[in-house]
Amino acid sequence: MSFAEVLHLIWKGELPDRNVARMLDALLVCFAEHAMSPSSASARMVMSGAGYIIPGLAGGILSMGYTHVDAHEAAQTWITAIKLMKEKGWTYEQTADYLAGGIRSKEKDDKFVRLFGEREYIAGWHHPQHVRDLRSPRIIELAEKLGVAGEHVRFVVALEDATEKYWGRKLYMNVSGAMSSTLVDMGFTPDECLAFCAISRSVSIVAHCVEEKTREKGWRASSRSKITQPLDLALQKPDYYDGPADRHLSEERIVEPLTREPYHYVEPS
Repeated sequence: MSFAEVLHLIWKGELPDRNVARMLDALLVCFAEHAMSPSSASARMVMSGAGYIIPGLAGGILSMGYTHVDAHEAAQTWITAIKLMKEKGWTYEQTADYLAGGIRSKEKDDKFVRLFGEREYIAGWHHPQHVRDLRSPRIIELAEKLGVAGEHVRFVVALEDATEKYWGRKLYMNVSGAMSSTLVDMGFTPDECLAFCAISRSVSIVAHCVEEKTREKGWRASSRSKITQPLDLALQKPDYYDGPADRHLSEERIVEPLTREPYHYVEPS
């Protein structure tokens, strides 16, 4: 039994079918690491003071919420949107247009605020470090291929297309948006979506904590310590990397590239 299957059994009380298990495993993998982000930076700062792994891990997880890893906010948005779509008899495209237009509007009507709040950006959308989060199209395609994509995945695909009308350019869903739509289609609640992300990212938070303890001095901000802003994109450059050199995957581990651009929703067979 895989870890993904055990997770589903404990949370949902039954074993998932094979394709759901494969999708859960893929989601756990794709969210496990993202170099420097609020969670990894927070974990490192806590570790530099506390020096113990559990406070460091907790510090990283506690940074997740409204803007970083907002999978629960995104999931609730998709659930509310689909409910509204069914009540109004709208299409996916009409519902996506309503949500995108309402979020972009400076004067939101009371009904919209009751349904979706006063956000000025779409939960689970865009990424501060990338123009496009390349994990998202892979998630959507795999969900379609495995037959686990449903109405919530179909909605976020329509929503991505609707953004250009209101922002003047296409805005792309991030990994939280793609993961949450897929998880909701597989029966997970908004809280479970956020917890799922935290479990996945905990893998790399531990690695950041261990590296902080073994390679850095304690009390990172001491006056004689050279310190870079922890979310500086310069940290992604090869100059800062001193790990193993490039290695090649065996052929059986190579995954096929994306097969289509842009998204084209396929009804599950």
